[in-house]
Amino acid sequence: MHLSGQLSDWSIDDLLQIMQVTKKTGSLDIAGDRRGRLHFKDGFLTGAELNGEKGSYTGSDRESVADILYVLSGVEEGSFSVGAADGPEGKGWSTDEVLAEVDALRSLEGEVVDAGLFEASGVRVNGEVDDDLTIKPEDWRLLASLVQPFTFNQLEAKLGRGGAVRVLHTLHRLGVAEP
Repeated sequence: MHLSGQLSDWSIDDLLQIMQVTKKTGSLDIAGDRRGRLHFKDGFLTGAELNGEKGSYTGSDRESVADILYVLSGVEEGSFSVGAADGPEGKGWSTDEVLAEVDALRSLEGEVVDAGLFEASGVRVNGEVDDDLTIKPEDWRLLASLVQPFTFNQLEAKLGRGGAVRVLHTLHRLGVAEP
């Protein structure tokens, strides 16, 4: 199957539905202000690719495919083409499943925008919390990736020697600090 056209005539959602309803196997290329490719097998999404100024991103799990589709779904002007399949061969996910995750991301983005965090010139983690926090390991990994390495001397200058010792001891006891 080869199909091509303009995104002004066919929305990405329309194209996804066509691929799903007709149970097509192929790759849908999107070329606009963002470029990407969605892979289908028997109408199910099996993978996705995003190419842009910030580099390339490939997804072969449902969350990554939803992330890429989330970005591509904002493309309204440009072209599309469906060609031979050249993506992952896995079972895949229905368009509805992936679009539900895309809708959830849109909702989360709305909350981030409403909180003023999206356009902020800088974001910092609030040092004060009212209740105990429980954080999932994947969320901790993300948070830890944002914290720059620091030295004992830097902590001591900010917190005093005792404060620095207490902080490093706590981080060590929790198993979340490494030299």
